[in-house]
Amino acid sequence: MISEGLILAAAGAILGVALGHGVVAAAVASFDRLQEIGLTAWRFEPAEAWIVLAALIAGALAALIPALRVFGVDISRTLARAA
Repeated sequence: MISEGLILAAAGAILGVALGHGVVAAAVASFDRLQEIGLTAWRFEPAEAWIVLAALIAGALAALIPALRVFGVDISRTLARAA
């Protein structure tokens, strides 16, 4: 359950960073002034790694809450009540 949260968080973070760079590329293509000041979509800043790390931590914490709730459930008793 926690690994699913990490996978979703990683996918969201990577897609978010890629989308952000895509928006910057479109903006640079549309506005000449952005090219003049040296803005480029293909330069990755070290701070972006912190964004991905923060997303992974948030995903792990978000997945941890339901995982802890399920950890204390007696599966055999739950299945016996359902049948």
